[in-house]
Amino acid sequence: MKLSNEKVQIELKNGTVVYGTIAGACDLLSSCLISSSSLSACLISRCMVSDSEVYVPAGVDVAMNTHLKKVKLIPKGKEPIGVDQMSIRGNKIRYYILPDSLNLDTLLVDLDQPKNRPKKPPGSKPAGRGRGRGRGR
Repeated sequence: MKLSNEKVQIELKNGTVVYGTIAGACDLLSSCLISSSSLSACLISRCMVSDSEVYVPAGVDVAMNTHLKKVKLIPKGKEPIGVDQMSIRGNKIRYYILPDSLNLDTLLVDLDQPKNRPKKPPGSKPAGRGRGRGRGR
């Protein structure tokens, strides 16, 4: 799915709620988040710094690691915290809440088409492993 520059709400497994905009491919931000010790289990900081410019990795990757900008972080039972950018480790995310204005029919088109797998030529032998060596032989 292409979710660059979409505002989302993410709930983490520890009950923290994160509001933010998914970072685009070439977002250039001026500072890098240093996660606090209480949230270090949930947050990761991945920035490439060169000449006082910070390049943030894009959007959501294959492992569901999510890179956000303009973030409002609300830890469970605490005051909200505002940060410029943040990266969240994918296995710490409970769920995403996407905006209602997002048209999922157009974004999920690629998932509706079945994958075409190449057919094996007739008469080919199955690639089995054999019977093994037996006990102690």
